Amino acid sequence: MKVWLLTLMMWAGALCAWAQEVPDTTAVDSTEQKDQIFISLLTCSPGTEPYTLFGHTAIHMRNEGLKGFDYVFNYGLFDYSAKNFVWRFVKGETDYELGAEPTDFFMSRYVDEGHTVWEQELNLTTEEKKQLFALIVWNALPANKMYRYNFLYDNCTTRARDAFQRAMGEVRVAYPPNTDVLTFRDIIHGYTSVSPWVELGIDMVLGQEVDRPLDYRNRMFVPSRYHNLVKEAALEYPDGTVKPFVRKEKIWEPTQELKQTPGFPLSPVLTMWLVFALTVAVSAIDGYRRRVAVWFDVLLLGVQGVAGLLVAFLFFFSEHPAVGTNWLIVVLNPLVFVLMVLMFKRRSRAYRFAEYVNLAGLVFGLLLFVLPLQQVPPALLPVVLSLLLRGSIRRKLSMNNEQ
Repeated sequence: MKVWLLTLMMWAGALCAWAQEVPDTTAVDSTEQKDQIFISLLTCSPGTEPYTLFGHTAIHMRNEGLKGFDYVFNYGLFDYSAKNFVWRFVKGETDYELGAEPTDFFMSRYVDEGHTVWEQELNLTTEEKKQLFALIVWNALPANKMYRYNFLYDNCTTRARDAFQRAMGEVRVAYPPNTDVLTFRDIIHGYTSVSPWVELGIDMVLGQEVDRPLDYRNRMFVPSRYHNLVKEAALEYPDGTVKPFVRKEKIWEPTQELKQTPGFPLSPVLTMWLVFALTVAVSAIDGYRRRVAVWFDVLLLGVQGVAGLLVAFLFFFSEHPAVGTNWLIVVLNPLVFVLMVLMFKRRSRAYRFAEYVNLAGLVFGLLLFVLPLQQVPPALLPVVLSLLLRGSIRRKLSMNNEQ
């Protein structure tokens, strides 16, 4: 077991009891008492890997009354080596945990990887600090550290926000006012635009739920947005006292540039329009030869079916947020594999029925680009057009052969 965890467990019982004591302000100078505990919100800049595109949030706690207690508490830990990790992750059974590590380790790890870290020392009262300190330490114990992670509603940032509010009780955090209308997808795109293929994948599986206008609280799910809101926020106490949420801010500069991982050289939109151009060329040759290029249809329908397997599985079985409201399931679904099999018996009624069903779904896919149901990735337009063109060619040539 790690040294920090042993230390944490040793202090936990004493801390939980100590935090409930009311400080004797007549016997201890208030400034001295307050300065024993320092609590900060840490915000790490985004990285280049898919799981780092949104940055990270953590809580830094230092207690000068407990010599050597200087830790960063992090709600974003998960175990790659856990049994069936990938399967459970796809199902949405994302069990994350709160962990702790010495502050020096955390800071050096992030700045050495090329991240900027903003540290905002919170302007809390002595009692609020003690309550938060006890809450976080208790939460980090092995019996309490696990939670079901939810990318949109329950993550490393929202957990920190909620912990602060619980420690402050009836104190109102007054954030700066709304100036625009935003959706989850709008905010997500602000971070995924640097990785367009990742953005395409996310857009394909997230449904209608992420296209609804957000209230103020739900906008705080991304670290940097929460950091900016906290920076301008004020604390409003029941007795009328108002003060800034942040006492002071420190910036930890990276020691090197982020390592860039080379991606696919072509954008998704350009790639898919090239696929459409190839589809037009193959279809023109098919019309001239009066024969269907079965190999091309198997390839194209196979891609549609594989994408449909993922969309359908997430839609029906996953606990991930927003995947169960995805209208793309009409266009991308595994039933296309039935069409692939029947395609070799193009004179059967079953084939004609399957073809019409698929074409109807593709027409609905075109309508999604104009209907106010769900925002659809632009890269899917040439894909839908390609599938429609190939379906039309197959039907036309099949009807000609029947005559």
